[in-house]
Amino acid sequence: NVRMAAASGYGPWEFWAGPLDDAGNPPEDCSLYDHIWEIRREDIQHFLNSGEVSDNLAAWPWQLGAPVVDGDGITENYNLDGGDLPELLGDQRLWWIMNDRGNTHESTNSEPIGLEVHASAHAFDHIGFVRNVTFYQYHLINKNPTPFIKAYLTFFTDVEIGNFEDEYTGSDSLLHLGYAYNADD
Repeated sequence: NVRMAAASGYGPWEFWAGPLDDAGNPPEDCSLYDHIWEIRREDIQHFLNSGEVSDNLAAWPWQLGAPVVDGDGITENYNLDGGDLPELLGDQRLWWIMNDRGNTHESTNSEPIGLEVHASAHAFDHIGFVRNVTFYQYHLINKNPTPFIKAYLTFFTDVEIGNFEDEYTGSDSLLHLGYAYNADD
């Protein structure tokens, strides 16, 4: 059975905030998870230097699967005083959780896949090209009892570099990256 889900575009989208339970069911109210959590290098440094816990550190959703560096040897907790910290790649991490079962698939007219996605965006505060780059990381979890035989993923990008009428995209398969550029000087 072919199943599809449109995660992004101009709507209607087919992913909703929140996790799926072990049976693959969405939360009763997906809006409770309609949030993007943030952690910054400053949050961690301030805690390590002063012991003061920022709102970002306190709210880190480890229980939903947000990545944590385990410092106390107990993987089932998030204990800042024991050395646990949010996993940070770069200087800022945004993390959110979504699923494709929270509502109907109006765009693809497909049955839901039963997919839970843990998504992250990483940014760097450095001089040079990496300052203008955002890295994305997706952890896909099949909560459907039927395993995937084949899966195809793609990314929607609406590039805006100057005038939207002369924007182009490309890819480099050897470097495993996509890029966007403006057609004129």
